Formats: sequence, C-alpha cells, structure tokens
Amino acid sequence: MEDVARQAEDAAFLPEIASLGGQVEVHESGRGSRLDVTAMLREVPADTLLYCCGPESLMLAVEQATTHWPAGSVRFEWFAPRQQSGDGVGGSFELVAARSGLTLTVAPAQSVLQALRDAGIDIASSCEQGVCGTCECRVLEGEVEHRDSILSAAERATSEVMMSCVSRARSARLVLDI
Repeated sequence: MEDVARQAEDAAFLPEIASLGGQVEVHESGRGSRLDVTAMLREVPADTLLYCCGPESLMLAVEQATTHWPAGSVRFEWFAPRQQSGDGVGGSFELVAARSGLTLTVAPAQSVLQALRDAGIDIASSCEQGVCGTCECRVLEGEVEHRDSILSAAERATSEVMMSCVSRARSARLVLDI
C-alpha cells in the first residue's frame, strides 16, 4: 500500500492503515520522496480496484496513468469540483419529471436540482457542487452534459444517471425518473 503526503506526520490514517498489516510505503514530497505514479500504475494487477483521493495534481496524474486500466477499476474522490470544459451555462431546456408528471423549463442559470425544488419536488443533496453524488437522478431520455466530478467516462457515456446539482441537458428535452 502506498501513502502520499508532504511529510509522514501529515499522512491521513497512517497508524490505522499500518495496523491492518502488510507493507505501507510513505512517499513524502516535502522530503524529496515523490511517488512515480506513471511507473507504479503501468501494470494492471488482476482484480484490482484503485481508490484515489488527494490534491488535484495527484488525482490528475493517477487519472492519466490509468487510462489503460479496465473501466470501473479506478475511482476518485474529489474534494473540490473539477474544472469542467463545458460550453458554459447553456440555454434553457425542457425537463420532464416522469413519475411526478411534471414538465418544467430549466432556465440557463438554474440547476436541474433548483428547478425541481421550485416545482415542489424534494431531491436529496449535500455538497451541491457535483462531488458527493447525493443528488444523483436516473435519466430516462435525453443527452446529459455532465459537469460532476464523480462519474467515470464510461458512466458518462451511458447517460443513465446525472448529478442534478450541476449537470444539464445537451438535448432540448431531458426526462428523469422522478
């Protein structure tokens, strides 16, 4: 197991991880012991699930180094929203809440979450920045412009779910299972 920190004293849960047994190697960037992410992740161990959290520079390095890994085998926990390369705020679109029987218009500067709440549909949420996944909604129809920091590229490609706090529609109409 690898742990990366500026110095060992800053490593989160190091005593707890060490108590589980096995070998823990600490890479202290503040003391010149940087982790070579590319070399470490070159090989894909069978049945491995990699979970990564930390500063954006580490997260991006791991993301780049694992592009050849099987879909779903690498998961990230972002502590702040990622920079998105969407086409900005976008225009308004029609939102259908299928189970509720409502059709709404989501304004350009309005989130899907807020439009649903304004219509009296309570959707659970927490961070409202696209990093926690609490406001996930199942998509029945339409194309989603994913602006979250949770879904993998493969999950985004299916457009089966969206994070209603930040994601929008690329299509003129979006139907949710709500």
